[in-house]
Amino acid sequence: MNFVKKLSNILDTIVSTISGVIMSVLTVITLSGVVFRYVFGNPLAWVYEFTIVSFVWMIFLGTAMAFKKNEHISLDFVVSNLPPKVQYYWREGIYVICIIFLLFASFNGFKVTMSTWGQSFNTIPVRKGVFYLSFSVAAIPAIVHIFVHMMELKIGDKVGHDPRVTIEDNQEGGVL
Repeated sequence: MNFVKKLSNILDTIVSTISGVIMSVLTVITLSGVVFRYVFGNPLAWVYEFTIVSFVWMIFLGTAMAFKKNEHISLDFVVSNLPPKVQYYWREGIYVICIIFLLFASFNGFKVTMSTWGQSFNTIPVRKGVFYLSFSVAAIPAIVHIFVHMMELKIGDKVGHDPRVTIEDNQEGGVL
């Protein structure tokens, strides 16, 4: 369990760092595009495609980060009013569905990546497959994060407490 938790933390650090770099570069490039277009009257043709590719990577990396923090949109007000045993099975079922979806979509996304790898964008020297690869790459840390949440849920169920209590709480002598 500790290995998976450490792997989750390492992947989150990598994803957060890459997201921060992409966001910083995206901000500079977008601002430069505006300045070149409206101040110098000479727009940079490649800014649009670069922005699209960057945004797609940000979206899917952000999805993995949201899985780490367990902050995806959910109907908490409904689930929190269910009996504890039903809450457990509900959350477990949602995690399984998420993993199945991520595996299925990642596999198919990789097939699309391979089929578009030979194509290039018009204005940036990047293969179109890089655009589609974003989902498959971001699915890896997302699946690891979901496994950690599933293990935390199982630990909570064995002791009979709130399933949102984390493994660290258990190891540090917290509420368990």
